[in-house]
Amino acid sequence: MATINYYLDKADKKGLSPIHLRINCNGKQIKISTGEKIASIDFDKDIQQVKNSSDKHIEINHYLSYLKDRADELLNKSYKKNYTNKEIKETLNDYINAYKENHSVNILREQISLYGKPFTFVDLFAGAGGFSEGFIQAEHNNKFFDFLVANDINENCELTHVVRYNHQLGLDTEFYVKTLQSLIFG
Repeated sequence: MATINYYLDKADKKGLSPIHLRINCNGKQIKISTGEKIASIDFDKDIQQVKNSSDKHIEINHYLSYLKDRADELLNKSYKKNYTNKEIKETLNDYINAYKENHSVNILREQISLYGKPFTFVDLFAGAGGFSEGFIQAEHNNKFFDFLVANDINENCELTHVVRYNHQLGLDTEFYVKTLQSLIFG
């Protein structure tokens, strides 16, 4: 059985330490860079997660969880019994590259103390989320848009929104699967 952990490497000139995935299996060790860096004080070694003190803790922790799950599937739940270290490393690096390519939207998170309250919006008839995505990527007079709630009568839209906005982007967006009439009139 393989053990899968994260550790921080030596800090760079900016004081940020790269986060590495370490796998110990049958007396062998595999180390893989996750491509993420944080200050060492922002990493909890015991629970293997980034602390809330980091601005990007939700996004990074989701990514670390995703990567650890892929490693666990590969090493402990695979139909193929034996992988070489090279195969493991290549497969996990493919997961890392695919994740990074598919999660390239940057959310504007200006400091409220500098710019005041963010604009807020509600996405009615949410569908696949194009309206929401446009607002999240937009900026106006150095203010960002805060996504509060989405609504659609189709339950599949809820799944899309929960995965995209709550899990991938780390937002606290609510989603209601109700008709507009029931939302307004209770």
